[in-house]
Amino acid sequence: MRVFTLFCVSGFDLNYANNFPLRGVKDTLWEGGVRGVGFIWSRLLKNMHRVSNQMMHITDWLPTLYEAAGGDVKKLIKPDGVSLWSALSEDAPSPRTEMLHNIDDVRHIAALRSGDWKLRLGHTYGGNWDSWYAPPQVDDDSAAPLHLFRSPLSKILAQPTPPPNWSDVVISCGPKPANASSNCQPTRTACLFNIRDDPCEFNNVAASHPDKVQELMGWLAAYNATQVKPANKPIDPKSNPKYYGYVWTWWKTLDEDGKESYIQEGFNSIPASSKNMNKFQKPKTSDL
Repeated sequence: MRVFTLFCVSGFDLNYANNFPLRGVKDTLWEGGVRGVGFIWSRLLKNMHRVSNQMMHITDWLPTLYEAAGGDVKKLIKPDGVSLWSALSEDAPSPRTEMLHNIDDVRHIAALRSGDWKLRLGHTYGGNWDSWYAPPQVDDDSAAPLHLFRSPLSKILAQPTPPPNWSDVVISCGPKPANASSNCQPTRTACLFNIRDDPCEFNNVAASHPDKVQELMGWLAAYNATQVKPANKPIDPKSNPKYYGYVWTWWKTLDEDGKESYIQEGFNSIPASSKNMNKFQKPKTSDL
């Protein structure tokens, strides 16, 4: 049994976590921050050579691949996701019709997808990454670069002939309205988008669908009532890579009794907030 999958993973660095033509970037709740692409190949697929548009969450991969391997998903203990193997293999409807993108009461952001509808509140980075960021080679803000379909990879995937719905790979948003950047003010009131018709989130339709907004706000409240208190810990200056040869690595260990201790000799006697940290001798790379 062979199943090969590949899906997007990116960081927020000098590439700006670009996901054009979708709106926003990574660590935002716009489609550009929550939507990804990938492909799957296996001789077990019953309906091959096509573009899939079924809704799927990353947590669905575990039960999906488990079922593909012959496992009984009913034996999984409270999985976070659902199996989409039938949907992916046979092009059946996706069993997933809803997904909670995030609820963060610390940053005051939330987003929920239900069917074609998406509700979102708040923004990250003060809204400074809420726009659309076309790569330099693209002049039209509403279309993906066509040269991607002439790349070596696209030629391989298109053999012997392109899938009949090959054009679905391209997200076409149409002309961007003049008020696209201003019609949604998520820190003031909830915004509502129809992702199927408006994947680039140009048009906030909350005002014309108040019942749908109220419905999704109710779902958000229900999810929020079940959340666990965040376990975030304050920044520890002793984790700074400069103390470890400028390498990102672990800086604490746990003994058999669960007690924490620093791996760097001398750190255990210095308070985490102490100014003496700046005077601590940095180790040599050869000592690591």
